[in-house]
Amino acid sequence: MRKKAFLNALSLHGNVLEACEISKTGRSLAYQWREKDQDFAAAWLEAIEIGADRLELHIHERIRDAEKPSDVLAIFMLKGLRPEKYRENYSFTGDLNVTGGLTLSADIDGQIEARAAELAEAKRRLESERLALPADPVVQPPDS
Repeated sequence: MRKKAFLNALSLHGNVLEACEISKTGRSLAYQWREKDQDFAAAWLEAIEIGADRLELHIHERIRDAEKPSDVLAIFMLKGLRPEKYRENYSFTGDLNVTGGLTLSADIDGQIEARAAELAEAKRRLESERLALPADPVVQPPDS
């Protein structure tokens, strides 16, 4: 019964904490249910989708509100619905020198991979050097 109340509240409000408060369910208990019950986990995802649809409907209503329209909400809605047309598109080619010796270039992925390989090699060298160090000497107490 509490699971159903939680899912209903989640679909109405789209927020786990609020659904827990409304259904008088502990937050950690709700997450345990989701982890252990596949049907509940699927219903949880569906409730989140329904909550998102409700929020989207509310945003549409706010956008069209004659007394207090929201251009900002309209912008975000368009960016989400048609990102290929309305999202910010940043691109650059060539190299960009930034203070501190960092160089960004169009091949940033290649730079990241190369740096990761350098770090992995340095880690491997440090580990092998650490293994090559002699063990700490055993200190014997002085004879009395």
